[in-house]
Amino acid sequence: MAELETKFNDLDFKSTYIEMKFSLKEQIILIILSLLVLIINDSKLIDFEFKNFIIGTFLTTIFIYAIDILRDTGISVFKLLELVSDINKLK
Repeated sequence: MAELETKFNDLDFKSTYIEMKFSLKEQIILIILSLLVLIINDSKLIDFEFKNFIIGTFLTTIFIYAIDILRDTGISVFKLLELVSDINKLK
């Protein structure tokens, strides 16, 4: 991103930086959340009915959301690369 910003001074990447930073924060939060859920799953002190079902549901939800974030970030990166490629063709 820094290389693109120096190469194309007329383009503003501030909102792109903000969104990618937010996406990375979301991924870190999801990793921490999944670790906490796994700790609760292994805990002998915390036991309740349908524990395995609820923990499995949480982990599946976290996984699906993480994949969606990854997909969204990947699409954004490829669109950005396509934009840069189009700009290079015009020059």
